[in-house]
Amino acid sequence: MSLAHFAYLAPLTLSEVVAHLSARKADACVLAGGTDLLPKIGKGGLKPGVLISLRRVAELRPVTFDRERGLTIGATARISEVMVHEAVKSLYPAMVYAASQTATVQIRNMATIAGNICNARPCADNVPILVARSARVEFLSERGSRTLDLENVILAPGKTVLEPDELLVRIHVPPPPAHSGASYQCLSARSKVDLTSVSVAVYLEREGNAIRRARIVLGAVGPTPLRAHKAEELLLG
Repeated sequence: MSLAHFAYLAPLTLSEVVAHLSARKADACVLAGGTDLLPKIGKGGLKPGVLISLRRVAELRPVTFDRERGLTIGATARISEVMVHEAVKSLYPAMVYAASQTATVQIRNMATIAGNICNARPCADNVPILVARSARVEFLSERGSRTLDLENVILAPGKTVLEPDELLVRIHVPPPPAHSGASYQCLSARSKVDLTSVSVAVYLEREGNAIRRARIVLGAVGPTPLRAHKAEELLLG
């Protein structure tokens, strides 16, 4: 696999990254895990003038949890790192299961949750459960920062609201309230390492014996993750 010629930048700080993006937004690509990006470049689907690596930007790597603010996943946190984080394992088990269904061990050791979002593939395993859990995504550019509901970030296959000079820096997931639960289930056509053919993520909150909040998200059955609003309404109460 031969790659097209491009410049390579490895900044050390977040401010350097957004400065480079602002200066070269027309022909820049951002490299995190690279599991989708590099094959696209190798096949000629992308021809960047400059590749900006995030691997040396320490502030983008942490996965942290706060009882009030919830879970924060940095843009370069590997899927495997998220899976083994103690707070994720104990409080967000459906996210761990979704992550475990992503490709192979080798890919999970390189790929990032943020990359799963930015690639905007309909079959992405990590996105439906994040949408079901009302995750929000933080973007940064030299113009400032903005935070959006993940549900409104993916517009079509391979297309998001991310502007050319913006960087996805963090994913925020609310803390799970008492009497709540979530589940993710998926099927693939041939094997566990095949792309997901259909998936569903469900999040419920209970008050007494009744459901007070429900979110059902379908994956790989449309161009973007789909909320099953009518089914959610049927569950309430």
